[in-house]
Amino acid sequence: MEIGHFNEQQARAAVRFLITVATVHHKIQMSELEATCINAIQHNIYLCDYALDKLNEISENELAKTILDEKQRLELVRAGMFLIAAESHIDSGKTQVLKSFAGALKVQENDLDGLEEMSHDHMEMATLDFMRRKAHPKYSMTDPLIQKTLKDHSLESLWKYLMPLTSATCKQDIKLANRYKNLKNYPINTVGYHLYEYYEKNNFKFPGEVEGDNPEFPMIIHDISHVLGDYQPTPEEEMEVLAFTAGYRHGRGFDAVFQAIVHFHLGLKIDAAFQPYQDRFQPEPFFKALKRGNQMNVDLFHNWDPWSIMDKDINEVRENFNIQPKTPNHTDN
Repeated sequence: MEIGHFNEQQARAAVRFLITVATVHHKIQMSELEATCINAIQHNIYLCDYALDKLNEISENELAKTILDEKQRLELVRAGMFLIAAESHIDSGKTQVLKSFAGALKVQENDLDGLEEMSHDHMEMATLDFMRRKAHPKYSMTDPLIQKTLKDHSLESLWKYLMPLTSATCKQDIKLANRYKNLKNYPINTVGYHLYEYYEKNNFKFPGEVEGDNPEFPMIIHDISHVLGDYQPTPEEEMEVLAFTAGYRHGRGFDAVFQAIVHFHLGLKIDAAFQPYQDRFQPEPFFKALKRGNQMNVDLFHNWDPWSIMDKDINEVRENFNIQPKTPNHTDN
């Protein structure tokens, strides 16, 4: 997910846009959570710090004249979606304002349809809508990981890729499981030992065990992202690690991170592997994680072998990948 660079004029317009969406053109009062979300976005994405009560609304025409770049326009609409989703109830008026802005900016973002369904309390339709789009990119034969699987392995390996994304389970592979369990013998400062600790501490199945994951496929990279980013497997930090991942997956990743909010914050069960939750979205750490991932210099999902770093010092790997230290959840520009 790419984060565009906004100049001062564009950043101001972007914040005014978010205020306009939150207040439905100043017809209603912004909630405290919405204000927190807008501030988190402006601090971490637009790199500015405007007093929200000092800014007026912005028209579709003015915004379109100020933001000309297609990627920046898409980013704006997506920021508006995060803002609307921050509240536990999706407001139809705010959704319509955002859709109108998206039309004026000539932005097509399919997950807006799911938000609209939720705003009308069509939860079953919204769930199906999000699940359909959740499956599409992961199951697409053009996905880089699927292409690599077919090139390096077999259709059986492809099935192992797909199974963690469904309720199915992988067959036991004792040799594979032992390879991961052997990570306990690595020096304690290595990525491999930290990954072993992550599995043991959280009582997770090792890859190769019954109901375990295949090491070359998404869940292993997801778990290594937890380890490198220092994120725990709680509902709140699952959203953060997906934001972190979306940040380093340049050009991709928005679908996964937005659907994580739908699953872990809005309570729609769109992933068979996880229990849904409500009201777990924390804007400041979430957008810090997105920014932190975007600062990385490597996409772990693109032609990258996790075993290339297992025996490496974890702090050196973080430095080499430009993973910035986690900071306390206060404003930091």
